Amino acid sequence: MAEAGTAEAGTAEAGTAEAVVQCAVHPDRPGTACSRCGTFGCQDCLVTNDGTPRCRACLARTKAALPPLARRARWARALVLLSGSTQLLMAVVEPGAPRVGAMMALLVLLALLLLVSVVLAPVVFLAWFHLAVRHGLALGLYVEVTAWRAVGGWFIPFVNLVEPFRVARKLCPTARVGLWQALFIIGNASGWASRSPAFSSSLPLTVAMQLIVLAGAVACSGVVRDITAQLSAPPDA
Repeated sequence: MAEAGTAEAGTAEAGTAEAVVQCAVHPDRPGTACSRCGTFGCQDCLVTNDGTPRCRACLARTKAALPPLARRARWARALVLLSGSTQLLMAVVEPGAPRVGAMMALLVLLALLLLVSVVLAPVVFLAWFHLAVRHGLALGLYVEVTAWRAVGGWFIPFVNLVEPFRVARKLCPTARVGLWQALFIIGNASGWASRSPAFSSSLPLTVAMQLIVLAGAVACSGVVRDITAQLSAPPDA
């Protein structure tokens, strides 16, 4: 009986030892299977930023399959700056400008540039933002949201004053994000205030508001550049 008990205990211990899965890179550590390739890895070898463990090799392949950020970043920066600049120029030039000759042609040109930039800038910027979050997730950054949820945060009132900037800080913790957020909030508040007749009829106040919008566009452009450089850098940079 004693021998049988010893044998059973030995079998149980052997089964327990076999049940412990080891990391493929660090054999002295317990491992978990990558959800994509099945390779076993420890906490240092796997990334679990969305509840699903993935090894760094799979993350690198995912990132390599994504479109590059640089092209979208260039278009996003150009259109955001164009939008801010044309809004300021319209605020300065339009009031009291004669609707004849060269001045009329200038106003039409500015109006067309403003229309194109105001329509395209948000679309191109959000396309860049979506792709940037995907790059961040592929690098193993703990962004806490999916790319689509990150974009959706821009469309929720009051939430869009905080959440998108939190995501931006996750992608690249730079002080420029705080400046951009402050100017974005001030610009929105100024936009609401500009609906009052007293505000809209005052050229200095209108120009001041557009200067804030332009400053926000410059800060946004800088954040786009910083995040793109951070996410596009080589792994050993």
